[in-house]
Amino acid sequence: MNTIIRIFTFCTIALTLASCSKDRNDNETTESEERYFPKLISLQYSSGDKISYDLKYNATGHIQQIEIIRTTDDNITHFMTNIEYNEKVFVTAALTEDISNGVGYEVSYAYDQSNTITDIQFNANGSDISTSINYNPLNYRYTVDGDLANFPMIWNFDSTGQLLQMGISESVLTLELLGTNKGVFHDVTVQPAIHIWYGLLFYLASPELYFFSQNDILSVDTNEFPYIYDNKVRDGDGNLISFKASYAGVLTIDYTITYEKRSI
Repeated sequence: MNTIIRIFTFCTIALTLASCSKDRNDNETTESEERYFPKLISLQYSSGDKISYDLKYNATGHIQQIEIIRTTDDNITHFMTNIEYNEKVFVTAALTEDISNGVGYEVSYAYDQSNTITDIQFNANGSDISTSINYNPLNYRYTVDGDLANFPMIWNFDSTGQLLQMGISESVLTLELLGTNKGVFHDVTVQPAIHIWYGLLFYLASPELYFFSQNDILSVDTNEFPYIYDNKVRDGDGNLISFKASYAGVLTIDYTITYEKRSI
C-alpha cells in the first residue's frame, strides 16, 4: 500500500416559466445558479514529485477534459483525456493519450434503460483488454474484473453517488466523509464511469484527485495506516483551496486548488 500512496494519486438546470400578460408572448426564462468548478489541482509531494490536474467542463458542467502533467525525478509524463457523453449526458467513452510515450487508451460504456453500466470495453494502445462489469444495486457497487493484476476492482457508492469505498485487487480504501463541509468537487457530479476510467488507468494515484468527492474527506483507511487530509484552508465561499495529505507520518502531499466560477 505504501507503493500505491507513494507513486501517485450536474449540474442542475433550474427552469422557471415566466407567465406574461395576455397581450404579450409567453417567454421561458432560465434561472442560472452560480457554481464553483475545480479548475487546477496542484500537488507537491514531500519526495519532490509535482503533479497538476487541469480540468475543463462542458456547457452543462460535466467534466469534458482532464490534463495531467507529472514531474518525477526530472522525468515529465503528460496525459490528456477527453470524455464523451450521450444525449442523456451519460459518459460513453473516456479517451486518454499518453503524450509522452505515444500510447492511447479508450474506456467505453454501454447502459441499460435505468442508466446502469452494463458493458465496458477497455483498449490499450490498440489492444483489447478482457474486462467484465457487474453492478449490485443493494450496495451501489460496481465490480470490474479481467486479466490485469489489479483486478478485481470495486467502487462502492452511497445512494447519492458519492464514493465510499474502492477496492484494488486485495487492497481496500475506505473513505470517512464529513457531510458538513464542501469537498473539492462539491458542485460537480462525477459519474461512476469517470471513477472507473480513472481507477483503471491511474489506480496507483487514487487519492490524488480527492476521489472526485463532493463531500469533505476526513481520512482514508488503507488497511495499514490511515491517509489523513488536514490543514484545510477555505475561501469565503467555503471552497477547499489548500490542504495537506499525510500517510503513516512519512509521506506528505500539499494540495492547492483553484476554481472556475460559472453560472449554470
